[in-house]
Amino acid sequence: MTQISLTALQAVFAEQTEEVFLMCLTVNQPSLAAPLLFVNDKVDLVRTVGTFIAFPFQLKLPDQTDQETPQVTLVIDNVDRSIGESVREFTSAPIITLEVVLATTPDIIEAGPFVFTAITVQYDASRVEFTLGYEAIMDEPANKWQLTPAIAKGAF
Repeated sequence: MTQISLTALQAVFAEQTEEVFLMCLTVNQPSLAAPLLFVNDKVDLVRTVGTFIAFPFQLKLPDQTDQETPQVTLVIDNVDRSIGESVREFTSAPIITLEVVLATTPDIIEAGPFVFTAITVQYDASRVEFTLGYEAIMDEPANKWQLTPAIAKGAF
């Protein structure tokens, strides 16, 4: 996590501001020649890591509950169908990174990076929908050994 800059902090607390917060999205997967870079804006955004293509997308944040693992829904408009074509080529779950930057200082990350694994991907002619979550590390065994009579005779 990064610390918010003074400029962004002033913009948040100002009654009016000229600053614009932008969400930058990176979709990375081994089958891609290069990561897909998107910005939720009407114009492309040039950063040192590359040019983020202006693409409309929406994020639906999870409800605050302790009963289930939080998941984020990301919907990207499949405007020129290039995203849908890329999704068809995925051989494993893509990694989605979200960063918030200011339009005036695009290389300073104001919030993030938030790194998610795509749990599911659904697409049609008009949109691509990702269900994002974190790796289920709590479901993994703590070690490679199982407590069996052969290993721990005294426990049985």
